[in-house]
Amino acid sequence: MLHYLLKTRLFKPEFCLYKTLLSLLLGITLLLWLLMAISSYITVRQQTKYLFDAHLAQFTQTLYYLVQHELYEELSKSDVKKIRTKAKQELIMHLISYKHEKKVAFQIQINGQVLLKSAEAPTKALTDKLDGFSDVRFHQKEWRVYSLTDKKLNAHTQIIIQVAELKRTRTTISDTIAFKILLPLMLGLPLMAGLIRLTLSTTLTPLTQIVQQVANRQSHSLEPIVAKQAPCEILPLILELNDLFCRLAKSFEREHQFTANASHELRTPLAGIKIQAQVALNSRKPEIQQQALLKIIQGIDRSSYLVEQLLTLARLDPDNQNQTGFRQISIQPLIQQLLNQLSQAIETKQIHITTTIAKEVPLWADATQIEILLRNLLDNAIRYLPPKGRINIQCLNNRHSHVSTLIVEDNGIGLTPEQQQHIFERFYRADDNNHSGTGLGLSIVQRIVERHQATIDLSSAPKQGVKITINFPNSPDSN
Repeated sequence: MLHYLLKTRLFKPEFCLYKTLLSLLLGITLLLWLLMAISSYITVRQQTKYLFDAHLAQFTQTLYYLVQHELYEELSKSDVKKIRTKAKQELIMHLISYKHEKKVAFQIQINGQVLLKSAEAPTKALTDKLDGFSDVRFHQKEWRVYSLTDKKLNAHTQIIIQVAELKRTRTTISDTIAFKILLPLMLGLPLMAGLIRLTLSTTLTPLTQIVQQVANRQSHSLEPIVAKQAPCEILPLILELNDLFCRLAKSFEREHQFTANASHELRTPLAGIKIQAQVALNSRKPEIQQQALLKIIQGIDRSSYLVEQLLTLARLDPDNQNQTGFRQISIQPLIQQLLNQLSQAIETKQIHITTTIAKEVPLWADATQIEILLRNLLDNAIRYLPPKGRINIQCLNNRHSHVSTLIVEDNGIGLTPEQQQHIFERFYRADDNNHSGTGLGLSIVQRIVERHQATIDLSSAPKQGVKITINFPNSPDSN
């Protein structure tokens, strides 16, 4: 049926669990990867900037230490040309092994005059800042400059060393480092997506197995679903489905038994009606025909009563606990109405009925069902009572226990302990030979009691009558 609905598009699922989870997990993974990549790139740029700045400062310090001895010595002799020659030789020996020497510029100034500079450096000062870092632009390029000033020689002589590094070189190196760091993450992203998909498929395998298990069932198969490896998230659903299957199995079994018993019970009066009809048809004597017709009428009445009881029992679904029609009712008018309807049977057998009904008895119930319950209790009592018997009806209110109690008691033939064990079963009649009946009256009473979440108790003894006690909750909150 599910495959048919899917194929005909009569059933359109709002979303696919597998695709939704896969999309969410991949989306979250990609988002986290992007955030991590951006964070890593920013961190690499910042750390390399600090590293390059430290290297630039160290380079400047090294440059200063390389030339300071010659500068101090020659400045004392005031031989500027010799100073320039020796300083240049020392710098060339130091820079010859530097990988990015063409992307580094430097200047050495004495009292504002450029004493020595690299080929990439301009003729004027690289920056006006005398100490620390600064960003400048010359030769249409961006440079990072570190300045170092020395005033130790004398108060009138100031040595300034400025070293500049091309920013594009820094960016290139930073991007290369960031790319090499992110490359494993980039290569691992497809692998991670594949692992997520595989893990998700493996995790949802029990769901597929359960679907397959249900799909392979026959229409009459109501055995519980076996799910040993089911996730805990769907375990409540499986338990509820198994409970539903169990209730359906019991309901089908109950209906099967009900149908079998009903057909058996209907077969007997129908067969009797057919026999009496044949007797009336074949007999030539008016009195025999009249007697046969009377028996036909009695059979029809019994069949009609049986059908009515069967329909009543069928309407009282034991699994339906809906209390939509429930309200606070007064039971006294119902009892009086039923006594008036049964007055002919009561007068015929000269039965004495007493009623004891307390005032303000709040009965939370369905009035129609309570009327059916009272009718069956009184009908059973009248049917099995001997002439001039007694029936006592009581309705009491126990405010401490929040229940209303209905008692129907007679002084009839009573029931044996064995009969009491089966009295609420369908189609069971305690005295089948002497009294007509369907055997459904007390079954209907028990079903109504269950629908009202009440309790029923039957006490009896042979030749001591029957006492039926039903306790109804005063309100839904009393259950």
